[in-house]
Amino acid sequence: MNTLKYLSLLLFLGPLASDFTAWQAGGRSEGVESKSSSQPNVCSTDASIEAYLNSESDELRDRATYSSKYSDYVNCLKSIPLRTPKQEAQFQYFQALAARMGAEKLVDTNPDDADAKLVEAMGYINAADAADGANPKPYIINEKGIISEMQGNYQDAVSLYRSVLNVNIGGQPKPWAIAHSNLANVLAAEGKTISAESTYATALREKSDFAAAHLGIGNLLLTQDDPTYSDHLEQAFNWQKDVFEMRYGYARGLMQQGRTNDAINQYNTIVSATNGRGKGKAHYALGYHFESKGHYNDAITEYQKVIESFPGDKAVNKGSYMRFGEAQKKKGNSSAGAQYLRQNKLNPNNPIPEAYAAYVLLNGSGWKGRLNEIKTQLGGNYSTYKIIQDIAVALYRSGHYQSAKDVAEWAIIGNNRFDHIVTAHHTYLDIMLLKPGGPNYNTICNELDDLQTSASALFDNLRCIIINQGNGFYNGLKSNCTNIIWNVTCP
Repeated sequence: MNTLKYLSLLLFLGPLASDFTAWQAGGRSEGVESKSSSQPNVCSTDASIEAYLNSESDELRDRATYSSKYSDYVNCLKSIPLRTPKQEAQFQYFQALAARMGAEKLVDTNPDDADAKLVEAMGYINAADAADGANPKPYIINEKGIISEMQGNYQDAVSLYRSVLNVNIGGQPKPWAIAHSNLANVLAAEGKTISAESTYATALREKSDFAAAHLGIGNLLLTQDDPTYSDHLEQAFNWQKDVFEMRYGYARGLMQQGRTNDAINQYNTIVSATNGRGKGKAHYALGYHFESKGHYNDAITEYQKVIESFPGDKAVNKGSYMRFGEAQKKKGNSSAGAQYLRQNKLNPNNPIPEAYAAYVLLNGSGWKGRLNEIKTQLGGNYSTYKIIQDIAVALYRSGHYQSAKDVAEWAIIGNNRFDHIVTAHHTYLDIMLLKPGGPNYNTICNELDDLQTSASALFDNLRCIIINQGNGFYNGLKSNCTNIIWNVTCP
């Protein structure tokens, strides 16, 4: 599952998950309205529900108001022996909505169950689409896009969000702000910032008070140091204070403005919330703040809370391992940090490269011994070397270039199978080339020259990797490393 904060979760969320408990279990809520037996296929709210689902609603605020009507309507549909295609589509849609919202509640703490819920949700939404396929429904297509995005299928999500904009409502395409905002979320996640910013702007032209679009463009502008981010994040928060993503975005903006105490108050509000969503992110943000201020004990406590309690929030969880290691080092307590990881977090049955990377980092000059220890613990097979390469990547991503290079090089020397060696060399070369500030070709060329002289068999593999690549980094090696013999035939 993709656990990058999904802004699309705010859109077409429907009723709260608790409102679905009764009917999912086969029960019935009070206030079910249906016609008499002489009209068994009609529910009294058919028209209003359909109109609402086709509207440009005000996201969660309206949906909280409509939640009881949703629940009543679903129970009414459930009581009908023969539903019309439209009714069947809506019935399956609401089941998809409930399953997806169930996944949303699980994503921070139980990723496997969350994934299973998303598979269930996709089954329901496909059934909804098929039930009334002759009359495509924007809200069904949009929900399918959200589920696809949560599953990490960005290409499908983009296609679905774009197709929402081509559905005719009342004989003409409807310029849905919802679909534009959701599309922008995916574009931003893919790093297509210019297209994302333009698409958010389109959403806001269509609906100027669309909170999720304000949040999305605000977050995007914040990363670009554009001062207009604060207005967007504040508007999003003021319209929907009860939504975690809005409060979290607002807190980030406050921190960026130097309003530290206000930001901490907002993060603590998220941490104290009963529903659990976003707590991992808030703990991480607090940890990062405390670390930046030199309050290492507080930072370590916050990072440990993420590590211990929020495995589903993968990006934050992984980042917390590295920040935990950094804070322990800065505190001068590397041995205690390494002991904590060794005793609690180095699981060979479910190895987390970031945990192992933090462990290597905390052992300083003894890193080679720790890699040998890791190799023994993991069994020394191909997957072991793949994890060690991932450790190198984790170290690189956290800014430890020299350590990343050393570990990547160790993976080359320790290997003895051709396919392992090629992969290890590739990782090593990538780390050397992607060095912050750009590659130091003089250093890289010298190391390649040493390999060419002293380890010809290994070098032949690496040289062919370079020759067979077509991008600028590798071409830069060919043009800068003049001592290397490049005119060779490679498989």
